[in-house]
Order: sequence, then C-alpha cells, then structure tokens
Amino acid sequence: MKKLTVLLASMLLVFLAAGTLAQDVRPIPSEQFLNLVAGKTCPVRVSGYGTCGEEADIVSASLSLTVCERDRFDPKVIESLQAGDVIHFGNGETVSVKEVASDDTGLTVKSEDEAYYFFKDEAGTYIATNETDNPYWKDVFTVEVPLEKEVVFRDFSDPEAKEATVLGFRELLQKLTDGVSFQPYNAQVTFDENGKLTVFEYTYSPWN
Repeated sequence: MKKLTVLLASMLLVFLAAGTLAQDVRPIPSEQFLNLVAGKTCPVRVSGYGTCGEEADIVSASLSLTVCERDRFDPKVIESLQAGDVIHFGNGETVSVKEVASDDTGLTVKSEDEAYYFFKDEAGTYIATNETDNPYWKDVFTVEVPLEKEVVFRDFSDPEAKEATVLGFRELLQKLTDGVSFQPYNAQVTFDENGKLTVFEYTYSPWN
C-alpha cells in the first residue's frame, strides 16, 4: 500500500510539473517582418481571418492584414498638370486629364466623365479623392499575424460617441463573423516592438 501511495504521489508530481512547463510555442518573427511593423501603427484592410476550435472555445485566431497607404503625389507634378496628361492611381485606375482648375483648397482635375480632387497633406504632398470624397489607397504588403486573446479592440465607429469603446478578442471576432468590412479608411492596427499585434482600432467612416 505504501509503494502504491508513493507511486501515485510521484505520478502527480510529474503531471504537475508537465502542467507548469507547458508553453505556447510560436515562430520567431523575422528581422524583415520586424523592420516592417515593429512599433508601428498602420492603416489596414482585413483580407481574411481564421480560427481554430469550437465557437464557444476558440483556441487561436489569425488575421490576414493588407497594410495600405494613401496615394501621394509630387506637388510639382500635380501643379503642372495639363490636358492630355495621364494620372495613374495605386489601385490601377488610370485617368486621362481633360481639364484642370485650381483654387485655395487645391486642384480639380476633370476627365471625360468624372472629377478628381487633389489637396495638400501635412507633408506638402498631394492626396486625392473622387467625386464621392472616397480617398485613393494602395496596397503595400499583406501579412498573416496571430490574433492574441489579449488584443485591445477599440471601437470608435459610432459617430455620436465621444470616445472609443474598449473591447477585446471576442468582440473583434464577432465583428468579423458579422461581416463588418475593415478597410484602410476605418481600421488601423498597432504592433509592439516585438511585432505583436496589440491594438485594433475601428473608426467611424461614412462608408462603414
């Protein structure tokens, strides 16, 4: 009986030790990845997501994020536009210039069918919108990153809200499940110095 007791105690110690030593093992972020995202906040489009586990007990999740940036144009080039010039936007759209007009707010460029508006940003370069004020964005790169359960989800999509509602992993997954469209005009993410996605922010936009 004493031997059985000792054996059971030894097995219990082994199980406890195994539980103590259990780890979540993940790949080390590459230097290239860290150079791209570490410590940065980026506008993104959610290109896809995945989960592992049952809905009530999701073990892990991941996001496919396309980091985007506004199309920016050289002021000397934009301010010298004339009929016959061709503008190439980052999304592949091409515009043949028919007419150019300028005022205190910027330039209006007209094609055969539409108008495009160019304004200077804080850096002095020009950014553009179309007739519905929709800005032009281009894709920079796409990465797949783990969505940690500690992620902070800041929902600032209510136009009447004075500050963001601070939520978390489950609420963000629910938005994704509900089919909310996260685009660079309404979503941005922040990575810490180790390349871990720590904050996902959803902001108000008229195109939400």
